[in-house]
Amino acid sequence: MHRMTRVAVSAALLTVLAACGERHPDAEATPTAAGVAPPATAAQEAAPEAAPVELLPAGGAAEAFPLVAGSYASGRIVLKDATPIKGALVQIGNYNGTTDGELVVEVCKQQDCTKGSKPLTGSVDNEYIEVTLAAPLEVAAQEAITYRISKMGGSVPVALWLYPVAGELSAIRINDGEEVQSTPKIALRR
Repeated sequence: MHRMTRVAVSAALLTVLAACGERHPDAEATPTAAGVAPPATAAQEAAPEAAPVELLPAGGAAEAFPLVAGSYASGRIVLKDATPIKGALVQIGNYNGTTDGELVVEVCKQQDCTKGSKPLTGSVDNEYIEVTLAAPLEVAAQEAITYRISKMGGSVPVALWLYPVAGELSAIRINDGEEVQSTPKIALRR
């Protein structure tokens, strides 16, 4: 009889302990005792993020340029408006999901530079990949910035989709070599 009582008590304790960890699904929406809803979280209060500004190349046929580990493409952009640059989006090809390594983007205003990286595994083929920069770069209207897009690590290249040069974008250089009269499709996160 004592054994059955101990089993019943143990089962009851486990049930009570399990219930302590559960939260009521409406707990977040329930007003407090004073009739005031709990304060909004930081995520709820944050202003919506602005859409990236696309720097569109001229129309025309795109060409896939493979960047292997350690190689890079660099170029120059003159922005029309003053803006902080928080990230860069680059249109890539990932060879049907096989690209690996990281895409590194560095953006500079004279000697003031910031960069970020993003793993290529899991990227979407023939779409933008977004790289968040370590710190925003404040840029004045009509100020020139330079960028460098690098592939680090991995054994499968990443393709940069290149288009004819137009607008704010300049021709690019590959590994600081000769200019290629093409430009990648880039968008900037403000």
